[in-house]
Amino acid sequence: MKIPFKNSTRLIVTYLITIAIFLVLFKHIPISNVISGLKNTNPILISFALVISFLSNIIITSLRYKLIIKHLGKNLSLFESMQIKGGCSVFKTLLPARAGEFISMEYLKRNGDFAYSDSFFAIVAEYILNVLALIIFILLGIVLFCLGLNCQLAQNFSRRATFFVLSLNHPIHENKDNLINKLSQNFKKYYIKFKELCGYRSIIICTILCMGAEVINFYLLSRALNVPIPLNTVLRLVPLSLLISSLPITLGGLGIRECTILFLFKSYASAESLLAVGVLYSFVENIFPLLINCSFTGFFIKNMFRGKIS
Repeated sequence: MKIPFKNSTRLIVTYLITIAIFLVLFKHIPISNVISGLKNTNPILISFALVISFLSNIIITSLRYKLIIKHLGKNLSLFESMQIKGGCSVFKTLLPARAGEFISMEYLKRNGDFAYSDSFFAIVAEYILNVLALIIFILLGIVLFCLGLNCQLAQNFSRRATFFVLSLNHPIHENKDNLINKLSQNFKKYYIKFKELCGYRSIIICTILCMGAEVINFYLLSRALNVPIPLNTVLRLVPLSLLISSLPITLGGLGIRECTILFLFKSYASAESLLAVGVLYSFVENIFPLLINCSFTGFFIKNMFRGKIS
C-alpha cells in the first residue's frame, strides 16, 4: 500500500522527534548511569509488574472492548476482541497521531457491516472512560495527601485536568467533514449511549482496573529501583504523566513519558534514577504488551482483507 506523502512525512517527523528527545536526555544524563541503575533492580517486583501489565493491557482491555461493542449490538468473543485490540495496538504505536486506532473501524465494517459511527464511538468512549478514571485517582491522591499532611499544605497542589481533543485521522474514503457533520447530528444519540454505557458496572470496573494497574505498576517499578516515592504522590502525579504522554507527538508516547516523569518527580530522586524508572515503565507498560500484541497482528491483517473473523 502506498503511503501518501503527507502521512509519510508525519510518520518520519514522529520518529525523528522520539529519537531527538532521547538523544537530548542521554546527552545530559549519561546512559551508563541509567543502565547501572537498571541492573540493581528487584526482579520479584518487576515480574509482578509484568504480570499486572499482561492482565491489564491484554486481557482486561480486550474484555472492556468486547463489553462496549456488545452494548452497541455486536457480539465478539474474547479472542476476537484481543485480536482487534492487539492488532490495532501495533499500528497505533507505529503510526503517528494514534492513527492506527481507527483501523478497527474498517475492520469491524468489513467483518459484520458494523457502522463507522458506532466503532468510532467505541474508540472515543474508551478514551473518555480512561480520562475519568485517571481524574478519580488524582482526587484519591489529593485526599490521601490531605489526610497525611496538614490540610493547609494541600493548597500548594493545584492542577487542572486537561482534556485533549483527538484529531481525526480517518483511514476510510469518507470525507472528513461529512463524517464530522454526521457525528455532530448523532451527538445526542451517542451521548445517551455513553450514559447507558457508564451504567454497566463491568465496564467501569474494567476501566478502573486498567488505569489503576498503570498507576500501581509505576509505584512497584519505582520501588524495584529503590526510588522511594509516596503512594499518594504517585496517585496524584502518574495520571498527569499518562495524560501528557498520550499526546500524539512521539512514537507511543516514548520520550514524552520519560520527560514528564523527570519533571514531576524531580524532588524525590536523581535524574539518573528517574530516567531509569521511566525507561523501565515504558518497557513494562508499552513495549512488553506491544511484543505480545504482535502475535495477534497476523490474524488481524489476514481477517481484515478476508473480511471474516475466525
